[in-house]
Amino acid sequence: KIYYQSSGLLSGSIKRYDETNKASVLISEAGEWLTVDGGYLYYAINNLLFNKELNGIYRIKTDGTESEAVRVVKTRAEYIALCDGKIYYSNLDDQGRLYAVSASSTEAETGTLISEEKCSYVISDGTNIYFNSAKTVGGVPVAAAIRKYMPSTGKNVKLTVDSGKYLTKYENFLYYINDDVLTTSLFGDGIYRVSALSSDDVNASGMKIVSCEDNGY
Repeated sequence: KIYYQSSGLLSGSIKRYDETNKASVLISEAGEWLTVDGGYLYYAINNLLFNKELNGIYRIKTDGTESEAVRVVKTRAEYIALCDGKIYYSNLDDQGRLYAVSASSTEAETGTLISEEKCSYVISDGTNIYFNSAKTVGGVPVAAAIRKYMPSTGKNVKLTVDSGKYLTKYENFLYYINDDVLTTSLFGDGIYRVSALSSDDVNASGMKIVSCEDNGY
């Protein structure tokens, strides 16, 4: 099945699509950052002006047997990824730092801090977590890198000094669009890749696979 957010002028919903039933509403919520794992769909509610008391990460069964979702954690979130029974996410209530919370939690106040740096483009390959991170001074990002967090050991390593967008893991490599000002001035814009097998910090740029002026992808 395919799950997606359907937005209207005054309301929104999360829908599912399959060849038999076509499009149907799973829940009438304007959820975002949808992630599916097994029999559950997870999504975030990030209200800024109204109904802020409803913010958080929610879960709902994908078989349509539940009419209401269960709130997992009460913090606003972006870039939700699932790994080994935990939800990893960028915590918008704590400067976008990487947090984790058990996917089976209910009404948790917050998760567990994983990385002190602001994170984005969080993905999982089922074993490890990959994300773009940025050190901040006064809330302003000053230095970025792509990192790997290994839940089995709790180790957090730098895969490259590049700042990357749209991370994609395939086989033993991590692919990304390099948007690092310094390294792209040296090697050019494009799609890069770096080994995903490193277990120690790598202080080097990745390898450019596809070149494109101004990253027009």
